[in-house]
Amino acid sequence: MCAYAQKKVELTINPTSMEVGETFSIMVTSTVQGQLDFEDVPASFIQDYNINQGSSSKIDYSTGNVEMIYFFSFTGIITKAGKYKIGPAYITNGSKSYPSNSVTIEVGNKVPMSNGEVSAQQLTDPAFGLIQANKKTIYEGEPLLVTAKVFAKYNPSHVGTYKSYVVPGTTIKHPIGNTSSFKKSIEKYKGVEYYSFPYDKNVIFPSGIGKFQIEPFTMNLHQGYQNFPLISNGFMIDILPLPSSPPADFIGGVGDFTIERKIDAQSIKQGEVLKMTITIAGIGNLQNILDPSLNLPRGFTVYGDPVIAKNYSFGMQGTEGEIIYEFNIEVKKSGNISLPASKISFFDPIQEKYVQVSTDEILINIERDKNYIVEDSEINANKDTELVISTSKIKEEKEIVILDSFFGTPGYWGGIGAPILASFFFILFGRRKDKSEEKVIAKRKKAANDRALKERLTSAKALFDEGSDSDYYSEIENALRKAFEIEMKFEEDRRINKADISAFIEQTGDSEMNEKVHAIFTNCEQSKYGFSSTNASRHDVLQELKKVINKMKYLK
Repeated sequence: MCAYAQKKVELTINPTSMEVGETFSIMVTSTVQGQLDFEDVPASFIQDYNINQGSSSKIDYSTGNVEMIYFFSFTGIITKAGKYKIGPAYITNGSKSYPSNSVTIEVGNKVPMSNGEVSAQQLTDPAFGLIQANKKTIYEGEPLLVTAKVFAKYNPSHVGTYKSYVVPGTTIKHPIGNTSSFKKSIEKYKGVEYYSFPYDKNVIFPSGIGKFQIEPFTMNLHQGYQNFPLISNGFMIDILPLPSSPPADFIGGVGDFTIERKIDAQSIKQGEVLKMTITIAGIGNLQNILDPSLNLPRGFTVYGDPVIAKNYSFGMQGTEGEIIYEFNIEVKKSGNISLPASKISFFDPIQEKYVQVSTDEILINIERDKNYIVEDSEINANKDTELVISTSKIKEEKEIVILDSFFGTPGYWGGIGAPILASFFFILFGRRKDKSEEKVIAKRKKAANDRALKERLTSAKALFDEGSDSDYYSEIENALRKAFEIEMKFEEDRRINKADISAFIEQTGDSEMNEKVHAIFTNCEQSKYGFSSTNASRHDVLQELKKVINKMKYLK
């Protein structure tokens, strides 16, 4: 905001991150009345509508003065991707012009989105909604772009009551663009023309691993006084775990990152404090990364916690920007000492592997101060290049050894302790080996069970659209039986039956679960043997199966 003799002009743009062709709003407020003019408007900017303008009064209750606020607002789009500076805007009154601030916006290319499922029943409705996401499979920590999409056979006038989609395990959604924008277009879906518009676009960071369903959104879509209530279907996402054994310098980042390091002086005196700045920049889950570890030569001591400055924003590809760490380091050594490179590792979901990046080494000249008293007894002039890793004070351990007699010396303990120590390790590692083998066997068995259940569910999904009623509902039953075989650790040499399952559930006291399981078996039997089945009922029984399986972990 700029001020000239109490005259203020302010430029605001919402949002500042958007896709090509996505509408954004520009507003200029001013305490002086005059003509609006703009500087540095992108050539690819297209104004949607005429400028709206007006005024309002603001009372300063401490002085009783009334201040007039004048505003200008309009909307537009940008047709080419890039980063643009808009403004300043000028308000001209007579021979004087008052400038505003400038605003930088980022316009990205359109992100391809995958559609959720739409049932045959929905296609017959006046309007329907579906969930879109930029990916169906992501890695843990990877951002996901999600939006609601609405299709209507009539020309809707506005959105009424709306309840957003829900991602299990995710509590924070970061809005992208105008999340409540109502910009309609004509679009074909399955060969039929509809009025369509995206709504409620967010970037999210799902937690946990495995298959999750984004729960449906609901909306009342109006045409004048009439409205049609709609509910979308869900959207399945598969969250993969990161590869095992990450590098020691892994900061938890998933995306693409860089590291830069600076120091405030390369020539200092012994005992002085050096300021080191490390900047981690990039795009991904930047907001969730861990602080980098410092590999420092002996005689370099970190004072206190780093000062951290966060400068990032949420966009269509996740969190983009930088985090700056400022460390204060006391230098207790003297001489020409090489400061080793600072390194970090992150997981690149495109390359599907861990990537390490590092800074350059820095040579520091430290002038000896004969009056400086070195208190650190570990400093040794012959170990200038030996590295230490700065860790929390809680993790430090100190060993005290009495050296004034043979009793308590390494020789003493080595002589009498070796046989005892050998026996101890023999027993310890023998037990660990047995436990380790048991864990391996259990882990393999669990993996085999998980695969078997997944195969049943995959087979049921494959039969959803194309299989006969008999094949589809039989596979639903098989998946439900398999899930209970795993849960009950059922190892009898026969097929598990409904009585076994019912008895097991009754022991847990969960009557609601018993009713759900009974309803699934009954639905399957009726649909296989003579009762008609619709695509909607197929969907319902599959969803009920998933709910039962998801809840089974609580049946302990």
